[in-house]
Amino acid sequence: MRPEQQIWILIIFGFFGAFALIVGLSRLGAYLRERAERLRLIEANDDPDDAPPPNQARPFWLHGRGSYASDVIHLKAGLHRATYRFPPDDNVQVRLIGLNGSDEVLFVKTGGGSAAFTVKTAGGHVFQIEPDGVESVWQIEIRRLI
Repeated sequence: MRPEQQIWILIIFGFFGAFALIVGLSRLGAYLRERAERLRLIEANDDPDDAPPPNQARPFWLHGRGSYASDVIHLKAGLHRATYRFPPDDNVQVRLIGLNGSDEVLFVKTGGGSAAFTVKTAGGHVFQIEPDGVESVWQIEIRRLI
C-alpha cells in the first residue's frame, strides 16, 4: 500500500472516530442534564421552608418501560395529583412506599387521565410502577396540590 493511500485511510478513520466521540459526548451530556434536573426536583422538596406555595409547586415526572421503582423522593404531606399516560390495554398499578414503612396502592388504571392521592406523612417515598405488560411504556407527572 502506498503512503498516500495510508494517509487517506487514517483521515477517514479519524473522521469516523471524531464523529463517534461527538455523538457519545452529546448523549452523555443529555443524560447528565436529565439526571441533574431530576436531582434538583428531588432536592427542591427537601426543605419545607424553601418550597414554593402549594399552587406553584413544581411537578416531577416518572417514565419508563415495564416495572420500575423510583429513587427516594421527599414528598410533603397533602393532596397530590398524578397525570398519567398508560397503554390502553394494560392495567398499571402505582404504589407509594414510605421509608417509614407505609405501603399504599394509589391506583390501578389504563389509558390516560389523572388521579388524586393523599400523602399522609411527609418524608422519603418510593413510587413503584407495575404494568401488566413487561414492555409497557408509561409516563406519570406528579404535582402537589395542597
